[in-house]
Amino acid sequence: ERAAVYLTNALTGWGDGDVAPPKDKRVGPGQIHSTALFPEFAEERDAADRIKREEQILVVIGNPPYNGFAGVAQNEEADLIEPYKRDLGSDWGITKNYLDDPYVRFFRLAERAIANHRGKGVVSLISTFSYVADPSYVQMRRHLLSSFNHIWIDSMNGDSRKTGKTTPDGLPDPSVFSTKRNREGIRVGTAIATMVRTDNANSSCVSYRDFWGATKRAELVASLGSWPGALPYQIANPVAANRFALRPSDVSSEYLRWSPVDELSRVAPQLGLNENRGGGLQGPDRDSVLARVAGFVEGAGDANVRGLMRPAAGYDPLVVREALRDLPESDRGSVLPYLARPFDQGWAFVSGVRGLWNRPRPQLQTWIDGSEAFLLTRPASAIRDEGVPALFTRVLGEQDLLRGHAYFFPFAIPASPGGDALVLPGLARRGREPNLSDRGSEWLDTIGFDSDRTGLWFHVLSVLYSPAYLRENAAGVAGSWPRVPLPSDSATVVTSIELGKRAADLLAGSDRMASKLDRCLGVLSSVTGQVGPAAELGVDARWGVAGKGGITMPSTGKIAERCYTADERASVSVYGESLGLSVDEAVSLLGGTCFDVYLNDVAYWRCVPSNVWRYTIGGYQVIKKWLSYRERALLGRDLKPEEARYVTEMVRRITALVLMQPELDANYERVKADVWDWAEASK
Repeated sequence: ERAAVYLTNALTGWGDGDVAPPKDKRVGPGQIHSTALFPEFAEERDAADRIKREEQILVVIGNPPYNGFAGVAQNEEADLIEPYKRDLGSDWGITKNYLDDPYVRFFRLAERAIANHRGKGVVSLISTFSYVADPSYVQMRRHLLSSFNHIWIDSMNGDSRKTGKTTPDGLPDPSVFSTKRNREGIRVGTAIATMVRTDNANSSCVSYRDFWGATKRAELVASLGSWPGALPYQIANPVAANRFALRPSDVSSEYLRWSPVDELSRVAPQLGLNENRGGGLQGPDRDSVLARVAGFVEGAGDANVRGLMRPAAGYDPLVVREALRDLPESDRGSVLPYLARPFDQGWAFVSGVRGLWNRPRPQLQTWIDGSEAFLLTRPASAIRDEGVPALFTRVLGEQDLLRGHAYFFPFAIPASPGGDALVLPGLARRGREPNLSDRGSEWLDTIGFDSDRTGLWFHVLSVLYSPAYLRENAAGVAGSWPRVPLPSDSATVVTSIELGKRAADLLAGSDRMASKLDRCLGVLSSVTGQVGPAAELGVDARWGVAGKGGITMPSTGKIAERCYTADERASVSVYGESLGLSVDEAVSLLGGTCFDVYLNDVAYWRCVPSNVWRYTIGGYQVIKKWLSYRERALLGRDLKPEEARYVTEMVRRITALVLMQPELDANYERVKADVWDWAEASK
């Protein structure tokens, strides 16, 4: 008798027991079907189909393939994962893209085989750990929780994106699949899910533990002889408020009674634009973008430099070119200000021509009205150290300008029929109304707030930029849309809004608040004592390198840490005093030391305070990220003088933001002292 091991596609061929196995497809003249040449193949198929259709599966075990770029599931496999995709957009505001990773299909197969057919059994799969807590998998987790009595998650970590393959203590954290030849192992973090169903599963207990470091595999093996109850598992509490996360989170009950930012918005937030053309539609100045697009339309050969002539999924350059040529030049599109990364604003050619942009986000484009304003945030953190999880802008921007994707919340939206037409100087033009949900309006009505209601979003900004808020609510902010406390009195709201406006000025490009900082911080300098000709402005200190597929990756660069000089301390003191800070308090906030940041062996920016240099928004170290895209080998030229001076402006604006932190923390403490109960109001 043969071993009961069968070669088959495990994802297809499952059906009711009375369904006959599919017959061999006919072949043309002169062709020989594989089952005719190798009868064993037909026998193998028939035996596997009998198991699938007639036997009851008790155990499912494996290491399914995972590939986030595998493409959309088709036919029977698409039907298989449909329950995990259902209502994602309507109930959770989440796109379905990530659910087409092949490993998800195997989880659904296992769930169906055990819960729906056998009624009891065991599943144990090791795969990427994205399903454990990432937002896209919320319906998948919900299904698993309803199908199994007990779920154990052994998280093996080792992810290059979320944690940089480091432990919480900063030590190396390789993949559990590392080898002597490849010590880091695969890039994605992994987890082992062991799921047991013993009877009708009405509720599920979820136990979770982490493995970190280079010895994790040995530690896992050593633990196998112990009963799970004797092991250091933590009990997770998967509920709707944390999107049924299978990982424990230290989220306070107070935090869960605050408003999620998406519930304050009347309209669903929109992702930023997605190009996928290698930056071909973008550039640091308007003229270069116009010239590149004109070259593409006219058929110039150098348009291929930025990928506009390279076919891609859903993009046929020749078809798109003809569509552009068929339109009058005035109707082809516009070159608009465009935010690629925090503090990195350039220009982009924005057009409604189908296929030019991978995702043109037409609704987002309708929200832009010359002086519009947006809060940007994300539905969950994508990396461990993301810094501030929000940004303010007045222009269109990139889908990935924050890690975990940037969602745009407009301050004002086009007025609905019969709605109030507003004139909002500096924010929105006539025919706009505040973007505020009914519950948000109820809150402002209750507290008697009678000022411009678009200002609500400045209050949100001021809270999200408070370091104390981020420390106290780190787990909650990481796992879902940030929740913001809403004050119970109007005066506190007004104060918070004014503070948010100051932060917005600094984030959106105004250095009005930073102008009190004199020229000692971030000044372009030279080792020769004076900055020479433009030839000294080439960035070649290895701030960026070309990664796989032409993606720019940050590198080490060159910095020199030192103490402040007396003049530099005096510069910090002048601005700090205007905020009520002593020079020691100001220097402490800025990090105690500073860096000289080099473009090359000659030119450098003098005295970038250490906490300004490390300042991170949405997972990107702001100044370092900007420099990585300006490496001479990648940019193809030296910096222009105005670009080099812009780094000085960034240093001043971020310095001003850092020195605002005590005010932002004090505002947060005032706000949370007397909070309107959003959770109670929603009942």
